[in-house]
Amino acid sequence: MPKQEMTQVITNAHTYLIIGERKKSLDIMESLCKTFPNDKKLAETYKKIQTLDVEKESI
Repeated sequence: MPKQEMTQVITNAHTYLIIGERKKSLDIMESLCKTFPNDKKLAETYKKIQTLDVEKESI
């Protein structure tokens, strides 16, 4: 997957999280992590999304 395409998928996951679709966001990131298990940056992003509380974060 080209880097630009992966970036767009991650952006979509963040968008789902922000609009309250946490499960969809986590499903997207989990799928990416399974597809690219050696991508450490992707794994870090997934962990951040898992622990992010959108309601407490200021945008």
